[in-house]
Amino acid sequence: MKLLKFELLKTVRNKFIVFVVLSLLIANGVTAFYLCRPEHDETTADYASAVGDLLTDTEKKYSMLEDKDGFTGEYYTQIGNMYSALDTAAAPRRVSGWGQYLQYGYVNLFLLTACAFCAAFTFRREKETGEMITLYSSANGRGNYVIVKLLSSSIIVIVFVAAFCALSLLGIFAKNGFTAFTGGGARIQDLKAYMYAPYEISVFRAFLLSVAYKIPACAGVYAFCGCVAYLFDSGVVPLSFSAVLMYGSYYAMGRVYTNGNAFAKNSNLFAAMRSSSLFGELRGTDVFGRCVPTYVFNAVFPALLAAAFAAVFTLLHVKRAGIKIKLPKIKPKKQKDVRPAKPLPLYGFEMKKLTKSKVTVFIIILLFIVRWGVSLVSPHFSSMDETVYKYYCDKWQGQMTEKFEEEYLHEQRKVGAGYMLTNGYDVDENILGEFNMEPGDLEAYYRMRFEGLLMFRDKIDRLKELRERGIDAPILYDGGYKRFFDSGADIFLILAVVYICTYLFSYDFTNRTHDVVKTTYNGGKKLLKTKLLTCICLSAVLFAVFTAVSAVSTFSYFGMTEPTAPMYAVPGFEFTGSMPLWAYLLLMILVRFAGVITLCLFCCGLSLLLKNNLTSFTVSACLYVFPTFLLSGAESMIAHCADPSYMLDGSGFIQLAHSPAFFAVSVFVCVVIPLLLIIPQTVKMKGKQEI
Repeated sequence: MKLLKFELLKTVRNKFIVFVVLSLLIANGVTAFYLCRPEHDETTADYASAVGDLLTDTEKKYSMLEDKDGFTGEYYTQIGNMYSALDTAAAPRRVSGWGQYLQYGYVNLFLLTACAFCAAFTFRREKETGEMITLYSSANGRGNYVIVKLLSSSIIVIVFVAAFCALSLLGIFAKNGFTAFTGGGARIQDLKAYMYAPYEISVFRAFLLSVAYKIPACAGVYAFCGCVAYLFDSGVVPLSFSAVLMYGSYYAMGRVYTNGNAFAKNSNLFAAMRSSSLFGELRGTDVFGRCVPTYVFNAVFPALLAAAFAAVFTLLHVKRAGIKIKLPKIKPKKQKDVRPAKPLPLYGFEMKKLTKSKVTVFIIILLFIVRWGVSLVSPHFSSMDETVYKYYCDKWQGQMTEKFEEEYLHEQRKVGAGYMLTNGYDVDENILGEFNMEPGDLEAYYRMRFEGLLMFRDKIDRLKELRERGIDAPILYDGGYKRFFDSGADIFLILAVVYICTYLFSYDFTNRTHDVVKTTYNGGKKLLKTKLLTCICLSAVLFAVFTAVSAVSTFSYFGMTEPTAPMYAVPGFEFTGSMPLWAYLLLMILVRFAGVITLCLFCCGLSLLLKNNLTSFTVSACLYVFPTFLLSGAESMIAHCADPSYMLDGSGFIQLAHSPAFFAVSVFVCVVIPLLLIIPQTVKMKGKQEI
């Protein structure tokens, strides 16, 4: 018990862990307060009829199955059994506040980040302080070390889950006037967002269960990060792995959801942490031919991951205490002429620090490979509607002529006839004869073309509005341009730049050579300028490589034709007016590059301030990565102008310029604050010091 208390005190007394965790806790509570929306607490409407329609549809699908004993048959049977057992006749109760909490999912990002950071720090502490040799040489030192470390990890995970959930709940209650407890006895089905929940459970029990389901995933991430941190003797490697893992999971969830694949949406490591996945419509996972509820699979998998890495960590330490020392065999070598080595310039010396670090090279290569993989996979998530939209744009590319009007009207009539047939309306045979198609083919034509035609219709309506204002904008396929303009900040580029800058500027502090360096001839301002220029040059190279990967992928799949066309031809960018597409592309790239430079300055200044690589990396990454998640769908300009990574978005930052006040605030946040952080640190650096 004393050892466990000592281990926990080491964590609590670590100022870097306390600083990062408290910052994440406060950010979580503020974000929960800011994102709180009242519509999630609306009561259900026509609940009985909705569940009845779902059961009827399920029975129809089950009757059409040939293999009723297989996975799909068992899945449909479970749906029928669970939904038919619901009490649909009970009158809904008014619920306030609880639906807000159950729909708030960003607590998972803050929570997992805190777990990853704490694990990366605590599991390598003994190596950094030199205590590992003493532990290995003591009686039962290895076994006690493992047990205490794993027990303390479990306690920390539970405390983190309780604290972050409590802060998010507090933030939501503050927004709702602390009236949320009145709905604790209501059913989860009384919330409009959970109309199809197949389990009779109270909202308060659903809240407790959602908290409990976060523990296995957090334990898995904690054990994973701790084991990797110990193996690599680095805290940034597990943080980078975790960032890629979390971003990839949420990215995949969003992508497959937009394409209607809810099964794949729920089948990932962190799905069970989200209440919408835990209490939503029933999903099943095929496990050896059996239909297992997906939420069970998502809870067991992280728990197995935690157990596996805990076992690996145990095997690394529970060994014999005896240490065998093997002396290396020295082979005599022929003596060669020894020539004095040429001294490296300062730039070469700083570059050598980065290239000699295996961890640095590994992380940069890992981030590039993942970014390249995302660029290859992402275009394949485009829907059939986008394909049809591209077909129409390519078919009628150019100015809107009378011939186009005739063909466009004919296409609308054709799809409209398919709509009438599909929905059971009578259609005049003369209209059917006009298209020379069978009714079944016309229905299929409608189902394939309808959504794409709606997208194209919106584009044509906008071009007609511009024509009425005296602006002739051509028809062109803008899919490639819109994806490149709306791609937002590249999270992998941010992580790469943050790691390089924080590593290089905290190198002397981490290796305890900072005081020695200041006494050297070039150890003052000249070395600082060298580090800054090195970081800026490397950031520029990374920006060029990552941007090229994204641009080539977008261009090869979607295409970017007619670069001389005006920006009016692309919806959503009216502020830039008649500027050619190529000019806007160049301007956007320059703005993004400026955002990378300001990010570089911010990381350098923060590293000089905190003097710790792991803390500087975590704080910088959180400040620049979290806003891309939290504000990705925000419509408020106030939210965007407070985003420190908004210059890295490029296009959004340019569009913000139509409001001078918001643009000024954004410039202050994105540019002035990094300068205010780096300038005082440069003033503190002295020039050469004579001894």
